[in-house]
Amino acid sequence: MKKIGTIFLLTFLVFGMIGFVSAEEDNSEVNIQNAGSINAFERMMERIQLSFISDPEKKAEKTLEYAEERLAEIEKLTEEGKLEEAAKLQKHYQRMIGKSEKAMERIEANGDINKSQNALRKMARIENQIEKHNEKRDMIHLRLLDKENLTAEEIEEIEDLFGEIENSSESLDELAEARKENFETKLKVLSELSDEELENLLAQIESQEGILEEREERQIRAKERNMREIEVRERNLERIQERIESSNMTEEEKEIALERFEMQKEHFEEFKERKEESKELFEERREEARERFEKAKELREEHNEELAEAIKEELEERQKDSEEDEVENETEDSEEDEVEEENSTA
Repeated sequence: MKKIGTIFLLTFLVFGMIGFVSAEEDNSEVNIQNAGSINAFERMMERIQLSFISDPEKKAEKTLEYAEERLAEIEKLTEEGKLEEAAKLQKHYQRMIGKSEKAMERIEANGDINKSQNALRKMARIENQIEKHNEKRDMIHLRLLDKENLTAEEIEEIEDLFGEIENSSESLDELAEARKENFETKLKVLSELSDEELENLLAQIESQEGILEEREERQIRAKERNMREIEVRERNLERIQERIESSNMTEEEKEIALERFEMQKEHFEEFKERKEESKELFEERREEARERFEKAKELREEHNEELAEAIKEELEERQKDSEEDEVENETEDSEEDEVEEENSTA
């Protein structure tokens, strides 16, 4: 029996490692729309796979990937009307976000300039992954609100569910920003960089990693999505109001329904205010991203000009050395000819 148990355990670990390697090799984005539910065994395999990842950056990214799979499952369950199950699954989502936070906290600079710069680059990449994750979260939220014939109760449950989800991911976002700022400060002190020099370095990092371009595209999509979200929420409120007014509810039931409707209207007004505030922040970030992009472009051009000038100087130096060698060789040849002539005459 012990031998059978050992064989089973080894087989289990081997297949777990195969799954881990496959997951590491597959760098494609999670297809949220087509992802399905996973069972307890697969969740256990996720935990095993995570235990083999020692690099904090990779672990943070992997846990974000698993969190996105939880979002896919939540969307699927919500569409099927299984809102209670979706709410339970949200706890699994929070756990993955928590694991991602712990992984980020393990990234350290250790008082070294190179390590501080490397840590800053890692945090920039993770921050970019979090922004991608938040975009997918918002897309799912909007898709669920955009379903036909949602009741007031269903809308409330969806909003409550995604309120918890957004709180978790926003907490992750804040931690990433704080860690990044911490590494910026360390690097500035260690390298004795000015604010402008530090900003130039950040622009270079984000440009080299392709973050600036991705962020610009995300911000454009976010602007369009916000407009669509306002339309969807307004439409849902209109439909709920029409159903209440045309229903056969008793006066008491209708009064309760209207109270709930008024609360949702208030929430919608608060939502629009938040979107207006985020719109201003969006414009600020977009302008900041543009400035960094232009700065990175300018630095690349300066670098290319310096490189071209260095190459030109090198070629000129080589040409000069070549000409000097040629003159020297001609002089030596002339001297040798004179010696030979003298010997011949003698």
